[in-house]
Amino acid sequence: MRHRLIHRARRFLRREGGVAAIEFAFVSIPFFGLVIGCIQTALIFTMNQALQTATMRASREVMTNQAATLGLTSTSKMTDEIYKNLPAGFDKTKLYVDVESWPDWAQYNPNTIAYDNTGKATNLAFTPGSSGSIVLVRVMYDWPVFGGVFSAVLGGAAGFGLSNQPDDGYLMVATTVMRTE
Repeated sequence: MRHRLIHRARRFLRREGGVAAIEFAFVSIPFFGLVIGCIQTALIFTMNQALQTATMRASREVMTNQAATLGLTSTSKMTDEIYKNLPAGFDKTKLYVDVESWPDWAQYNPNTIAYDNTGKATNLAFTPGSSGSIVLVRVMYDWPVFGGVFSAVLGGAAGFGLSNQPDDGYLMVATTVMRTE
């Protein structure tokens, strides 16, 4: 009986039928985590560039002193102008716009943006200035960083350190500084 048990154990240890499946199980979690991290990074860079482009397009109306003529008289209207130039995937409620102006560079002193405990900007302004003013346009967007199953398995590491917000999002910032015409 003991001889038969030893023989079965040896035969079991020599079998290699399920080795590929076990190796794939070990390698798949880090591999798919890496793939998701690459996709997230590419998506963040692409959407950050789209945010910068939309900010520059909307800021052109401020620079040419046409903001009031076009009805851009508040932060919400400037947000609408920027949002219409953004690709699909952006949520207008997560878009924050701050427009400040100064008569010259000597008085340039930008406001420090404050955030509440949820990561929402609280002290935004809309002062586009007049002809010849220095104008700073800052647009912030809280982009969601996803991890799904990999966040749970890897203990939150699936975001690969991309999140910089309390809600595990990534704060994208687009900035334009100009002198109005």
